[in-house]
Amino acid sequence: MPETKPATDAEIAQIRAGLPYKAFLNSPAHQVMTLIARIDAERARADRLEAAPSARPLAEWHEDYGPALWWFFPVCEPPYVGDPRDDDWPGYHTHWTQIVCPADPNEPSNG
Repeated sequence: MPETKPATDAEIAQIRAGLPYKAFLNSPAHQVMTLIARIDAERARADRLEAAPSARPLAEWHEDYGPALWWFFPVCEPPYVGDPRDDDWPGYHTHWTQIVCPADPNEPSNG
């Protein structure tokens, strides 16, 4: 069987431009583009999940950590922000994540 190489974006665009819309929807090029889009979406989702911090149990929190985001699982509401010493502490949150301060968008990035 002869070896095939993947189509370039330009080749796919050329194929798409030469096909009527309905024919394109049923074409192998469209199927490949749809599959690539799904793979890209799954990769982005996996990257977001990897970047998500793991929730730590209440027993690991100490006042030196300061205020945190407090969660109850399964997550069905926004987190409580604060710490268990607060007067309005709900008392039912079981896990926490640290509050991450975002980078200043006006500062040049170091990347």
